[in-house]
Amino acid sequence: MIKVGLRYLGNSAFEMITERGLRIYMDPHIQGNELCPVVLDDLLPPDLILVSHGAKDHMGDAPELSRRFRCPVVCDPGVAHYLRNQGIMENQIILMVWGMVWSFRGLKIRAVESKHISFLREGPSAITGLSLGFIITTESGLNLYHSGDTSIFSDLKLFGRLYRPDVGCILVGNYPGALAELSPEEAALAAKWLGLKWAIPMHYEKGSTEPHRFMKALKRLSPKTKALLLEPGQWQYFPVRKSPRRSLLP
Repeated sequence: MIKVGLRYLGNSAFEMITERGLRIYMDPHIQGNELCPVVLDDLLPPDLILVSHGAKDHMGDAPELSRRFRCPVVCDPGVAHYLRNQGIMENQIILMVWGMVWSFRGLKIRAVESKHISFLREGPSAITGLSLGFIITTESGLNLYHSGDTSIFSDLKLFGRLYRPDVGCILVGNYPGALAELSPEEAALAAKWLGLKWAIPMHYEKGSTEPHRFMKALKRLSPKTKALLLEPGQWQYFPVRKSPRRSLLP
C-alpha cells in the first residue's frame, strides 16, 4: 500500500515524504529546538520548505536550508522580504497570501488564513506580514493541514467543508516563554470543525500536559477523529486511498 510519511521534529516542525518521494519541511525550527531529536546536518535535502510565519520558532532554519540545498520556500510577504535580505535567490521564494494555490511537481499547496501575525526583528526595525496556514494536497489526493499559530476562528469550519483535510497538525499550547494562541480544548474544537480523520498536537513545551488535555477534549468533542501523539523523531504513515475525499474547490 502506498503511504505518505510524516515525522515530528518538535515544536511545529515536521518532515513529510509524499507517496512519490518528495520531501517537505514545515516550520523547520531545528537549531535551538529542545524537542528536536536531530541536528541540521542530519537532515536530508528537501524539495520544498513551508514557513507559516515570521517567528524564530517557525521560520527557524529555513534560510540556511534553502541556501544549502537551493530549494524553494513558501512563505508570507514579511518572511519573503527577510529571506531576500539574507541572500536567498528570488526564484527560490514563493510568496503567498490567503487564498493562493501553488502547484509544485504534482502537489498542491494552498495558503489559508491564520489568526496570528508574522513578525521578525531586523536590526532596529521590524518586518510584519500575514501569518499562514497550509493545506497540502499530495499527488494521490491526501490533504494535510498545518495550522501554524492560529487562534480559534469560525472559518476553520469553512475550511473543513471546502478542502476536506484528512490530517491536521494543530497547535495545542505555547512556545517556552510565550502565551498560547490556542488552548487544547479550542484545538479539539478546531479539529472537529475541520472534519479531520487524524489530528496531531504540536507547539507545546517539553513535559507539558497540553497534548493529553487535547486528546481528552478530542474524544469528547470529535470522537471520530483519531488523535496521534507523536514523540519527537517518530514517523507516522497515512494510507493513500484509491478514491480520496475531494475538496469542493479545485
